[in-house]
Amino acid sequence: MPRCHRRCAPPDLQGLAAVQRRRRPPSVANTFASLPSDVPADMRVSGKWDNPLNRRNSVLGSIDKGTTAKLPVKGQPVQGFSGIKVLRSQPPGLLGGKRHVRGRGSSAEAEFLVLTDNGYGSKANSPDSLLMFHRISANFDAKSARVEGCECLTRRRPCTHRDAQRAQQQQAWHVLPGSTVFLRDPNKVIPFLITNEHTSQRYLTGADLDIESIQPIGSSVFFGDEFGPYLIETDLNGVVKGFWDTSVKGNATALRSPDNLLVRLPGTPAATDLAQVSFNVRRSKGFEGMAASEDGRYLYPLLEGALFDPATQDLENIGGTYFWRMLKFDTGARAFDFSFDAKYPLEAKTNSLGDFNIIDSQGRALVIERDDGEGDPRLSFAATGNAPGCFRNPAAFKRVYLIDTSQRDANGFVNKLAYIDLLDIQDPDDVAISGTINGVFTFPFFTIEDVDAVNGTSIVVGNDNNFPSSSTRRPGFNDDSEFAMLDVGSFLSSAC
Repeated sequence: MPRCHRRCAPPDLQGLAAVQRRRRPPSVANTFASLPSDVPADMRVSGKWDNPLNRRNSVLGSIDKGTTAKLPVKGQPVQGFSGIKVLRSQPPGLLGGKRHVRGRGSSAEAEFLVLTDNGYGSKANSPDSLLMFHRISANFDAKSARVEGCECLTRRRPCTHRDAQRAQQQQAWHVLPGSTVFLRDPNKVIPFLITNEHTSQRYLTGADLDIESIQPIGSSVFFGDEFGPYLIETDLNGVVKGFWDTSVKGNATALRSPDNLLVRLPGTPAATDLAQVSFNVRRSKGFEGMAASEDGRYLYPLLEGALFDPATQDLENIGGTYFWRMLKFDTGARAFDFSFDAKYPLEAKTNSLGDFNIIDSQGRALVIERDDGEGDPRLSFAATGNAPGCFRNPAAFKRVYLIDTSQRDANGFVNKLAYIDLLDIQDPDDVAISGTINGVFTFPFFTIEDVDAVNGTSIVVGNDNNFPSSSTRRPGFNDDSEFAMLDVGSFLSSAC
């Protein structure tokens, strides 16, 4: 099986952009989507259910999440992003975009499709979080800064003079006016009861689906979900027009998480009855990543975690190598291809998927493989002698792999060609707003969930900030949404 992939030289940081940097109190979320006029009134305050008992609490700012941000908040915050797609050949009419990738190298400008996931992390705490995606424009030309449309997310600390200087030295991300689309199901394609069932537009929420991956194909946008896991198709206006349950090895092995509505508890607590409860996808281990072939003919949903094997009472593995299953969906036939057998081999059993995008017609792809650590390892308790304000469980494994999906061994394992380490990024010019120590920048977020190639030498990497809970740059202060443009020419050419 392919295990001889190479580590490439540390990438160079070309630019760092963040949806943040405004003079607002650090306890306030200040990037909000503009809501349609027909959104139900209950959706105009978000985060009411994100408390230990999942009971309604409508008092603004009264729920402490352990960081500087509090819930609930008025409006729908544009949270961290759980999927990204560089818009190289955007369908006509997609969010009003025109040209997508401009320039070369460090001066590249680009437009991206990014996805906000289910909101606060579970079905129980997210019924007032609307599902949405956005078109975002970025410029890393390092000459100016601007934020249009939505304002920034949250601030970690008051703005300093040095922050202001850096803001003038680098271009920030901006959400373009009118560039947010909300998912809705007015034609009742979703086969189960939804939160806004008895409304005309039937806007979808984080209690209905947990969308984690996104691909625009023609006049449609496809989403991979983690609750089912399901595959969902909408038009460019977010109206659902397709919905699929998923399985592997034909219909013999249905994929079901504990949040799938077909997984139900028995009427009695007897052990024999509880033994009948069956699911094989662990919670939050559904379609975190989903790539598309360059021509858009096929989608490749990738599970975030290895399936549970009831025969062995362990996660699926072959000879001790644990793996994620990759599926194949024919967008022409609107059906899964069950003859396809591909597996992504893991470096560690407990690692998780961040994102997955195919970058060329040969089937080479980028995959984020990560651990659950959070925070710069150079600022850990162990590294600092238990100094206050440091990290107890810092990041240790945050990598972007280059794989070849067309090369698979007898077991179906894809070929892992090379990787770069996101905890070792060169920043000698101190481009980053934060995260650089002695010329080395780290991207040590818990959930790094965005990666795609921007051009032949650069990739973009971004985080889901898990608003308002994750605290990566400074303990106790909620994270911003950050995006790093990395110069990785040798990595993309497999020359490292």
